[in-house]
Amino acid sequence: MIPEITQILRITGVCLWNAARLAVYPRSRVAIDLLRDLAQVNIIFLKIFQVMTPSIDGASELQQPNYTTQVPFHARDVPHACIRKLQAAFPIVIESHPIYSGSSCLIYHATYNERPVIVKIKRLGLQEYIGTSVFIARMLCRLIDALALLPFLSMADICAEVVPNIVDQTEFTNELYNMHRFQRRFNTADSHIRIPETYDEFTSFDESVIVMEHVRGDHIQTLDPEHRRRMCALISHFNMRCIVEHGMFHGDLHCGNVLYHAASDVLYVLDFGITGYLDRKEVGTLLAIMKSYAWKNFHRMAYLVVTEMSELPKDIPAETLVAFCDCVKDFLSEIYQTRTVVKYDDITQLYALVKAKHIRIGRTFHRLQMALGITNAMCTSYITPDENNVNMHESFRLVLGYVLSYKGSA
Repeated sequence: MIPEITQILRITGVCLWNAARLAVYPRSRVAIDLLRDLAQVNIIFLKIFQVMTPSIDGASELQQPNYTTQVPFHARDVPHACIRKLQAAFPIVIESHPIYSGSSCLIYHATYNERPVIVKIKRLGLQEYIGTSVFIARMLCRLIDALALLPFLSMADICAEVVPNIVDQTEFTNELYNMHRFQRRFNTADSHIRIPETYDEFTSFDESVIVMEHVRGDHIQTLDPEHRRRMCALISHFNMRCIVEHGMFHGDLHCGNVLYHAASDVLYVLDFGITGYLDRKEVGTLLAIMKSYAWKNFHRMAYLVVTEMSELPKDIPAETLVAFCDCVKDFLSEIYQTRTVVKYDDITQLYALVKAKHIRIGRTFHRLQMALGITNAMCTSYITPDENNVNMHESFRLVLGYVLSYKGSA
């Protein structure tokens, strides 16, 4: 109960302080500062702010370790009983202090049957903490929308997408299932991308635990510029192949969830608590859009965005639909008639155009956009936007053969 009361008191103080600043500073600046402050005390706002980093200035700090791999924790968060139980049941020796601390778990070095492993354990009291965080976040997001502090965003919609992701992230059986799916598609098929192998007997014994192999690599903030660029190129390649070839995506690729081993040129992808999957129709829609892009068929691209990616009202008049398609076609034509590089900002602007027409993007595509936004924010925090755009377009070019072999019409 004490952590929940502490969180409420800290958030109350943050809100009162920023409310007083409204008399001096513009609303948008106060709103962004408010979200930044809330991200330090509320797990939901931490994820919301990570999702929003491509849309706002001054948010690159969300890629720093104190928001990703070194989140502060208290002695009451440490699962001592769980650690003792594991060491009694298995030939495993777990070090006394965590090497990393995420927003929902603690990470330990350990030795299992004389092999080095990583042990990931949920923080104590996590479910109660999340319940309080969700209640507060929903209330404050509605307030931010009502006061129009961030008129270019719907905080309630973002919160509605983030909350299920956070809940999924705490279900380690789901994470193990996701890891297995990604392992099957990358560990034998791509020599530059690997997902750690897991020891499933631990999660079967206690669902608050995941044990995996200890992989060697460095976080992006510790690399030199050349290796940062290479790491970001592999991340872009991983994202594109996941979406186009396998119909899935990693939903939380911040700097704490990827490692790069320069000597072997391998990207290690971690933490599959938040992932997304596209069905056959959704994959077909994306492939048809990419194929239309390759052929400069902007009318077809616009039609697919409006009719397949968006949630249209059932009673939308035909003339309104045609006008909307023409609006999207003009936007796409203006961008891609002369420019040959695809940028992440193109996706953001396209979604903003759809939202301005009071039409919602489909839930899966909205989740995909948020996931790509987190990755984009990480990469542009450590390499230039131009370098990141080149990586994204090069990844598109690498899968273009797969796209053009797609049998759907465009």
